[in-house]
Amino acid sequence: MKCGAKRNFLYTVLCSFKFRNMKALFNKKKKLVKQLNEIGYLLDKEIEERWGFHYSQTDSDPVIDTLDYGTSDISYKDFVERMKDFKEQEDKGEWSPNA
Repeated sequence: MKCGAKRNFLYTVLCSFKFRNMKALFNKKKKLVKQLNEIGYLLDKEIEERWGFHYSQTDSDPVIDTLDYGTSDISYKDFVERMKDFKEQEDKGEWSPNA
């Protein structure tokens, strides 16, 4: 049965709740995405100021998967160590950030 079809009162109430709940979820996600974008902007700026390149230019899958997709879970300490390693390699001329 689809919401909107003529049914009994209880079904109408349940459909109404379902759509109100969807609206609340939609609005919550919209708010969180805005916050995520603001935080991401600030983090990206700090990273580029500290190391001179963005983490996405390293092709380090664990870092990218953690910060962009949430599918990995490296620690901040691990992140810093990886970025330092890339910076040291860059300073030695052994590595350069992807464009």
